[in-house]
Amino acid sequence: MRSQARSEIALGACSILFWMMQIWAGSTVGRQPGWPTWTGIAVGFALIAWGVRRYRANIDPRS
Repeated sequence: MRSQARSEIALGACSILFWMMQIWAGSTVGRQPGWPTWTGIAVGFALIAWGVRRYRANIDPRS
C-alpha cells in the first residue's frame, strides 16, 4: 500500500513537471498557458497530497 502511495506522489510530480515544461515551451513561442495547463498542475498537486495522505495513513504507529 505504501508503494502505491509513493507511485501516486511520483505521478503527481511528473504531471507538474510535464505541465511546467509545457508553460516553458509555450513561452518561448509567445503562447499563454490555458486552462488545460492549470488543470494539469492542479491535478498534480492533488495527486501528491492524496499520496502523502495515504502514505502517512499506512505508517504503523506501533513501530
